[in-house]
Amino acid sequence: MNMTGDFTASGFLIRSGSSEPCTVTSREGTLSIDDGQTSGCDFNAVFIEDMVNAHTHCGDYGLKVPAGLSIEELVAPPDGLKHRYLSQLGPDGLKENITRFSEASAGYGSAAFVDFREGGAEGCRILRECSGDAIILGRPVSPEYDPNEIQDILSVADGIGIPSLSDMDAEYIESVADDVRKAGKIFAIHASERVREDIDTILSLDPAFVVHMSVATSDDMAKCAEAEVPIVICPTSNKYFGIVPPVKAILDSGADIILGTDNGMLCEPDLISEVSSLSEIIRLQGGDPSEAWRAVCSNMPKLLNRTSRIEERGTDRYLTVIPAEGCGKPAFRVKMNRGVIRMAFKKILVPTDGSEYTKPAIKEAVELAKMSGGEITALYVLDQTVLTNMPMDTAVMNVYKTLEKEGQEAVDYVMNLAKEADVQAKVVIKEGTPVKVILEESTNYDIIVMGTLGRTGMSKLLMGSVAERVVRAALCPVMVIRAPEAN
Repeated sequence: MNMTGDFTASGFLIRSGSSEPCTVTSREGTLSIDDGQTSGCDFNAVFIEDMVNAHTHCGDYGLKVPAGLSIEELVAPPDGLKHRYLSQLGPDGLKENITRFSEASAGYGSAAFVDFREGGAEGCRILRECSGDAIILGRPVSPEYDPNEIQDILSVADGIGIPSLSDMDAEYIESVADDVRKAGKIFAIHASERVREDIDTILSLDPAFVVHMSVATSDDMAKCAEAEVPIVICPTSNKYFGIVPPVKAILDSGADIILGTDNGMLCEPDLISEVSSLSEIIRLQGGDPSEAWRAVCSNMPKLLNRTSRIEERGTDRYLTVIPAEGCGKPAFRVKMNRGVIRMAFKKILVPTDGSEYTKPAIKEAVELAKMSGGEITALYVLDQTVLTNMPMDTAVMNVYKTLEKEGQEAVDYVMNLAKEADVQAKVVIKEGTPVKVILEESTNYDIIVMGTLGRTGMSKLLMGSVAERVVRAALCPVMVIRAPEAN
């Protein structure tokens, strides 16, 4: 439900891998989130900013599924029951299913849902028309790769979600992934749901995330962890097919898990119930049940930064409120983006490489710290990759000293701007690779403010820019400020 009445609730805000005591007050459409708890509240609760259902198929919400069907019989394209149902449904029936699903998703407290939308560009248009909560990953319908169809889908959708390597031609999928990457949008794919699929091929597509990995090997999971590609788990949907996802093995591999509810025909879009199911699976597999909450809280920015970036000021943002047991209240959501007084960002990390590309971000960070009373940390990373494959001689030491000097100049620029604005600031200079060091530091901060760093060289072509990789994997919100020269 969307809560429109006034209330005051005290409890914990879960974000960025930690819980913070807070008090939430909603008065006449204005929401405030204040540090610390207080007595005399209407109820106690847990709060989650921008709780997103990471994987859904909303179009089949009206299908009544008989028991005992296999994955192939139910969902494999093009002849599975689901696809036959959708092909016969018609636009009005599809709109009704999507509208009811979107209302149900909001009713269970989710801020948004990431939908693998069947039906090509037209299916995406219908979903966009019917729901403002959907993050749309379209699916092409042409039997052969059609670049015009892909562009049509991407003109409407947020990206493309592909069934699996087993369901589509590999060259077709690779071409689609290339188009999505060029458009700067999201590419995702089902992986190893019913049969093991080649993880190297899947990861070469540079997916933002993969879905299921139910029959993947430990080595496959470790490769996802190494590539910083989250794995979306859908326990209730898996249960219909008698599948128990190997959650503890995924966690042991170091990969991040995110939570989704999958097909609307199999279960309600209720993430809180899904957390309970996931928690029980982890417990039975000998893991820590509390890891289930990370799947809907701290891991989400790694999956889809658009729902946690504060720079998306035009996008509706929600706070999910989960009342304590005994309150007699279901989970609900309240809108945050208009009139919200946010908990201040007290610790702000500002990576800099000293280039012109980072200066607009530094200025934005100083302004944010000034408004929130926060402290800035200027981070410069002495990039060891510059020295890789160079002989350790006097020339290398000269390069090292040059990097040190440039680093000091870079952080001095931040410190001078902070001093002019009367903002507290400090300096951290570390050796390593920029992405790895920034991600390690992200655990200690409320937000990262960064530019599109200018000195990524060939690594931008091979791995994506530093900013893109940080956005994908950081444990806290990331605000990316693009310099005019980078557009």
